[in-house]
Amino acid sequence: MRALPGKFETLDKSSVQYVLGHRVALVAKKDGKDWPLNIPPELVGLTYAAMGQKPNQTPPTLKSVTSLPFATTNRRLVTQAGFDEETGIFNIMAIEGVDIPPSTTHADCLQALKTLWEPWADYRWAGDADRAGMLAAIFTTVLRPAMATAPGVFFDAPVQASGKTKAALALGALMTGDHVGVYTFVDGRNQEEEYAKAVIAMMRSERRFWLIDNVTGRFESPVLAGLITSGRVQGRILGMSKDGDFSGRVMLCATGNNATLGSDLSRRFLCCRIDTGVERPSTVSHNFEPSEVAKAKRMAISTAVLTLLNAYWNATPLTLEGGADFHEWSKLVREPITWLQAQGMTEAAGIGNVADPAKALGGTSPSPDQLGLEQLLAGIESVAGCNRAFQVKDLHIWYTLGESGDNDGMALLREGIDNLTGGKEPTSRSLTYVLQNRRDRRSGALRLAHSGIDRNGIIWQVRND
Repeated sequence: MRALPGKFETLDKSSVQYVLGHRVALVAKKDGKDWPLNIPPELVGLTYAAMGQKPNQTPPTLKSVTSLPFATTNRRLVTQAGFDEETGIFNIMAIEGVDIPPSTTHADCLQALKTLWEPWADYRWAGDADRAGMLAAIFTTVLRPAMATAPGVFFDAPVQASGKTKAALALGALMTGDHVGVYTFVDGRNQEEEYAKAVIAMMRSERRFWLIDNVTGRFESPVLAGLITSGRVQGRILGMSKDGDFSGRVMLCATGNNATLGSDLSRRFLCCRIDTGVERPSTVSHNFEPSEVAKAKRMAISTAVLTLLNAYWNATPLTLEGGADFHEWSKLVREPITWLQAQGMTEAAGIGNVADPAKALGGTSPSPDQLGLEQLLAGIESVAGCNRAFQVKDLHIWYTLGESGDNDGMALLREGIDNLTGGKEPTSRSLTYVLQNRRDRRSGALRLAHSGIDRNGIIWQVRND
């Protein structure tokens, strides 16, 4: 058999002959020269028999292909090349395997952290959550083939030339062992169609790393959200009048300058914000190439990840709240990183303090709708109090009075309504829609509640429950 994207293909004798013809060269010496020979049928027959082919043999299910050692959620390290039947992952490592010590010392963990952090060690991250996001991105890249779903990684920065694309490309070099290309951000009416085409083309190839570069404005995509959540996409094959359902374990990355992820994508991407600390990063010279380091040391980095996983498994396991969207990722990435921080190892290794990696999810600015709801509920609480009845006519009066700015609560309420209506002058009808479309929605502890109807219309309350 041979491994193809998403499947194994059973070889017949003609296919074996074709493979041998491309990989084996037979020559005969005559008059001091080498004369090429065809592969004889006898050699094809012997090779076919040695492969142990059986009539009507059913190929095993191939879920992913990797060239790095990996781990599973049942605490098993897979460190040898070849097909792993339990996971359905085919490992094409150039070496036979790696050795992970059964027990790990504190010093071993510190060295492992320094090793895996090296390609990104010169970066300056905006905060603990961003640093945690980067550390989680390294773990995720190594272990991505073993997880049915996993979050993507979004590199953000205040200004251009901060090294976002280089940081992302280094993850690609770590995963693939080669330099990877970038896909230019697509915006506009045909965005979803273009993304679907790109994903399907990738699923049908051997590529499993995808970098969308230079995102601008607000980034939202149902196609990409579905890909991250389910690992699948449906659509038409480019150049063919044929639809299909395609799956694959893709490592998705994106970069942007002060771009904003929409509400669906923000909770599906680890947000890693780079802050160089200078006004014009392009004027600062750098001598490092993260991709070159990641490519040269990818086996050492993956071994370091497995060493740290093994150390965590030998310790008292953590119980963390949340993480339901990415259960396998929580087990293989979030828990060990949180444990390493709790042990003080990330600081001791020179990485710095890191937050729970889950805090890197949803780390971009809130959408106008989210911000508007927060402002609206907080404004109503300030003006009328919690559990106090109000109606649309009251809301309209407060909105009008808020223009002067004399009352902080009314001004905040007005700002929230402007965010929810796109800045259009509200009417009684539009305010009714604003409230009805956000019934029982929460912002923190506050909730918009429907509490009855009278002759003037619906009665509303802001409740703190």
